[in-house]
Amino acid sequence: MKDDKNEYVGVDALGTAKFFIHFGEKAKANQILDMVLPLCTTMEQLDEIGYAYTKNRNFKKGLEVALKQLPKAKDPTQMWDARVNVIRSCLNANMPDEAYRYIKANKALKPTDQQTLADEAYALFLLNRKDEGEKILRAIVAKPDTQDIFERCTFNLGSYDLRNGNFKLGMRNFLLSGRKFKIWEEYKMENEFWDGAVLPGKTVVLMAEGGIGDEIINVRFMKHVASLGMTPVWYSTRKDLADVFRRCGFTVVTSMHEIKKDWLWTYGMLSPVYLNVDEDKLWDGPYLQPKVVSTPGKKKIGLKVAGNPFYDHDLARQLPLEEVLAAIPEDYEIYSFHKDEPFDHPRVINWMTDETTWDDTLNKISEMECMISSCTSLVHAAGAMGKKTFVLVPILKYYLWSNDKLHSPWYGDNMHVLHQIKQHKWDEPLAILTDFLSKPND
Repeated sequence: MKDDKNEYVGVDALGTAKFFIHFGEKAKANQILDMVLPLCTTMEQLDEIGYAYTKNRNFKKGLEVALKQLPKAKDPTQMWDARVNVIRSCLNANMPDEAYRYIKANKALKPTDQQTLADEAYALFLLNRKDEGEKILRAIVAKPDTQDIFERCTFNLGSYDLRNGNFKLGMRNFLLSGRKFKIWEEYKMENEFWDGAVLPGKTVVLMAEGGIGDEIINVRFMKHVASLGMTPVWYSTRKDLADVFRRCGFTVVTSMHEIKKDWLWTYGMLSPVYLNVDEDKLWDGPYLQPKVVSTPGKKKIGLKVAGNPFYDHDLARQLPLEEVLAAIPEDYEIYSFHKDEPFDHPRVINWMTDETTWDDTLNKISEMECMISSCTSLVHAAGAMGKKTFVLVPILKYYLWSNDKLHSPWYGDNMHVLHQIKQHKWDEPLAILTDFLSKPND
């Protein structure tokens, strides 16, 4: 990054930030980027650091940088590109109303530009005007300008397919197209890739490529692989989660050195696609159990209102603590399942520590009458245990909740899915939660 006053403004610092981003040290990367940002004055410098913030999932800072570019645009092309950066940053930051203003400006100049139309469709999705967004995407894929725009729109249509009840098509569109954009971790393996072929006697290792929740969601498909006469093995680098899986009867390896050369491999999240699993075969009962089984305490609730702040959609799924607490009747004891940031609130009992493991977490879940959470890994752990759970999902839903119904086919009737209706508002799902909790226990 060059500057008139300093020929190499922040080159080494930005390189160090990129190094930390690559190895997942997001907090350290943010510190460095924040130091470099004041030195960035040109469109090119701002573009580079804005991309780094976005890569680091710091979407609010990415938006701040994008807005700094607008007054520096010197010609219509630069202004167009600057608006695109603002649009994408607003959408990443879960601010569709703001994005829509800039979308309209670009659309007025190029009404048939498909990238702009795709951005419009996404903004409409976030505003819960999904029928309008779907119509735009269907029109684009019918006659796409490029293969890239076709793939991107097909990926986004996966959520609509799931919403419309087209389960297998939706899974293929969402997961297969999403992999083309490297949304999840990639593996380079010398072993032969497995795409669902029935090969009795063969061993196939399912590689964990997403978050903790994704591992808990998809480890269930090992039994589907076993039903083909094959031996399934799960690969995870999360050793305390691997301990839980092993205890619950799954074969797990935690090192690449444990993967034998004659094993096949596939991605864990893609396994239901390759196995051609029907929607009604997703759930047949709990598959995770606590190490120590406890009798659930009446009027005990486990609570989590936010997850990993660096998750792509964390800004959409965060719940307002005070509003959630107000929705829970006063006679309930509330146990926080937040590990890193304990709550200073008279109604909340903090019990987790830095040493808390997933075994400890499952043990504690078993003590609860029910669980309440935004869309976090805790939901999937509770769901996999068959625990009565209320998950409050944003308009920007993960694919498991796309059918807009009270129950998800991925879990039994103990999982209650409460859907956000209005952007940034949680009053409607919280009212439903209060109604559920106020009913006498069965």
